[in-house]
Amino acid sequence: MEDFDYIGTGGFILKCKDEEILGVTKEQADKLCTACMYFDACLHGGMNESTSRIITKVDWSLAIARHMIQLLVTTRTTLPSLKLYEEFMVQCDSLLLDARLCNFVNYMDTTISKETKFLELATNEDDTYFHFSLIGNVKCEQWLRLLDTEEILLNREHTNYVIQLRDPNREVEWTEDQIVSRRNLDSRISTYRVHAKRSLHALVSIQQHLLQDCTTTSSARSRGGMTYLRREEQYTIYFETAHPLSQVYHDLIDRLAGGQAYTRTCADAASFQTEGYTVQASPDVLRRMLTPLQSSDPSNNDDDIVCSLRVDHPSPDTIGRLINASLQDEIDDRYKGTIGLDVPLNRYFCRKPLQDTLAMLNYLVDFSTSARIKEPFTVYLLSSEDKVF
Repeated sequence: MEDFDYIGTGGFILKCKDEEILGVTKEQADKLCTACMYFDACLHGGMNESTSRIITKVDWSLAIARHMIQLLVTTRTTLPSLKLYEEFMVQCDSLLLDARLCNFVNYMDTTISKETKFLELATNEDDTYFHFSLIGNVKCEQWLRLLDTEEILLNREHTNYVIQLRDPNREVEWTEDQIVSRRNLDSRISTYRVHAKRSLHALVSIQQHLLQDCTTTSSARSRGGMTYLRREEQYTIYFETAHPLSQVYHDLIDRLAGGQAYTRTCADAASFQTEGYTVQASPDVLRRMLTPLQSSDPSNNDDDIVCSLRVDHPSPDTIGRLINASLQDEIDDRYKGTIGLDVPLNRYFCRKPLQDTLAMLNYLVDFSTSARIKEPFTVYLLSSEDKVF
């Protein structure tokens, strides 16, 4: 089957796999010959194709052919999947084209080293390098810095792979649409799959890079990145009850917290017709404080008592054990493996029903429990005061 309109007007026909055909106009053909020696040789080198104006590429799918024409005509093409990208790059190599991955999800101007790290982490078939999901706002400079300096990839589930045909004599300039697209992306909350070689290292590194951009004072910076002011690890629990607490329980809070370590926040909770309390103490004290509340009134529904467990300035060991505590089998599936991170405060937190919070505290009280994270989890970049979490 031939389309003589393309041939008759100076273009050519490209025959692909499964007898599929793509017509190329004269204007496109001229640009193809300028950009690629293979097409120039076929159409102007005295070969059969220069007479028939039919070029056969049975190893090309129609999708590969369309993207190849677009790349050679416009110097750029966008591929919708990693599988198609890999197939496409093989064909670019066969044509001796200097085609580079220059843009992932509108993050621009990556170097060869970034490209290599990106592919190493993203193409692993058994997801060896996937450790957790991250939900939040990460700007492109932060994204590229994590990939380049830490070998941590924040990969969106739906990613476009943009291929740029490199011209050593011309610098690639952004179009207005690309600039707007990147700006919009930088202001958006996204869900990322975090690929790295070590999960806990990746989480701490992400926090440090985001905190570095939150900090404006030069005294808080160092050559190697962020210099933390070492502060003591603090555990705090804020809980709200749907029913007023008895005086006996008030007295218990006073005794366990030393009469000083909690602040009653009934004013904040009044609009919800609850009583709210904040207690700062060790995990063991927090556990002993909540245990009688769970068993004091069998008619109480645990879901009526919402707890926010917070850890300020945790060590990496504590972060790992906190995440593992949230991954326990007894945790409700609705809340399992979910942790919040308030970056500017260096605070990890989670909001869960009373029963789940007690299960986590039991894990944290036992310092022999593991900090090695083996299951995927989810981190939300939020303020610890955000009621949505």
